[in-house]
Amino acid sequence: MQKVFLSAFLLFQLSCYIVRAQTVVEGKITDAQTFEPVVFAAVVFVGTNIGTTTDFDGNYSLSGVEVSDSIIISFIGYERKIIGIKQDTVQTVDVELHPAVYALGEVIVTPGENPAHRLLRKVWENSDNNSIEKLSAYQYENYSRSTVFLRKFNKNADNEKGLKPYAKEFDSFAVKTGEENLPALPSYISESLSDNYYLKSPKREFIHIKATNSNGIAFENTDMVAQLVSKQEKLYFPDNNIPILDKNFISPVSRFGLMYYKYYLTDSLFLDDKYYCYEVNVVPKREEDPVFHGTIWIHDTTYALKRLSVEVTKQAELNFIQRIKIQQDYEPFGSGAWFAVKTRFMVDAVNIFATSYSRKSKIYTDQPFDPGFYGSEMKISFNSRDHGEEYWEENRRNSLDRIDSLAWSGIDSLKQNNKVRISAKLVEASIKGYYNFGWFEGGPIFLVYNHNKVEGNRFRIGGRTNIDFSK
Repeated sequence: MQKVFLSAFLLFQLSCYIVRAQTVVEGKITDAQTFEPVVFAAVVFVGTNIGTTTDFDGNYSLSGVEVSDSIIISFIGYERKIIGIKQDTVQTVDVELHPAVYALGEVIVTPGENPAHRLLRKVWENSDNNSIEKLSAYQYENYSRSTVFLRKFNKNADNEKGLKPYAKEFDSFAVKTGEENLPALPSYISESLSDNYYLKSPKREFIHIKATNSNGIAFENTDMVAQLVSKQEKLYFPDNNIPILDKNFISPVSRFGLMYYKYYLTDSLFLDDKYYCYEVNVVPKREEDPVFHGTIWIHDTTYALKRLSVEVTKQAELNFIQRIKIQQDYEPFGSGAWFAVKTRFMVDAVNIFATSYSRKSKIYTDQPFDPGFYGSEMKISFNSRDHGEEYWEENRRNSLDRIDSLAWSGIDSLKQNNKVRISAKLVEASIKGYYNFGWFEGGPIFLVYNHNKVEGNRFRIGGRTNIDFSK
């Protein structure tokens, strides 16, 4: 009996020691300038081989027994960072990484063919089997969210002419972000839930926007942004060309990729605990070409594109665009066609930048409807804006990021400021042609006044009701 008690006591003591010695670090890795999650960044205990990678939402969890007193975070295109941690505790460490000048580390070249080129040929050979174009029809539900910010690039840029009249409002309502506390003024946030249908022959596409939820200092009574974002969500990198802002870019897995990119096979690892993939770094041969740089991951069995994280820089000459960042995650459905189930898209343009997130679910393949079902390209439900917070909590495919939550509250505060509200309405009117008074919109503003030599000055008053008139 004493031996039993002794054994139990020793086991209890051992378990207590293990619990005490366990160091657990978890958190989220984000881009310090854009607030977007840094997908698949490496997080390692310094001086050990214990590490992990961030998921598609930038989250990570790392644990070990009696490990080092710091972690190192790294990802291609960002500056490495070392953070001190406490041992033998559970702690949350959120980290912001700053973009670095893009440079590939040392590459050792050995005789023979580049293994990344052999991998690419496998991708091309299996592209038809993996593409959604082989399907006769498909449909899915899509949740999307987009946020637009007005931002100062330089923390000392207090005298920018465009923002000087609103310096007080900017300082009062801007969200302080990044390690340098760069201010960003939220101007619009929108989320939508839609059903999307595609028929191959005859080619038809139909989008039914079931619900929209938006808030902004302008455009709060339109679904324009929801419609714009729904078009951006069609990026499909297994295609040869990727259309972005009316310009075709060469996909990293394009059949013409070897003419535009250098490829480096750098690692092999499991993604989502079930897809063993090859990691390939992609470097443009000429920065001025319509190309990307970043990392792609290829499934080792089907040779399908599983994940990517790529960027477009200002060398691509997209007018005022400084940077575009795209992240996607792919999953197979039906007969093996790979869909982009998650997409993040970020555009940084001068003093404005926008981010969007989308996630597909309820994907069904090869179940076509009659061609008449696809009669219109888009339909917006009459009650699309009548859903409450409980509905959105249920249908959101991920919780709101910190910056999105701050955007909601910041916009509500800005709308109470008369100077900002009226200025925003004037900008909206210049784009729409009508000034919004609530349920009534006056205009078209370009026809309010006219002058000619025969009739002299002419004034015209007109308007129209909007969707709020029916409420």
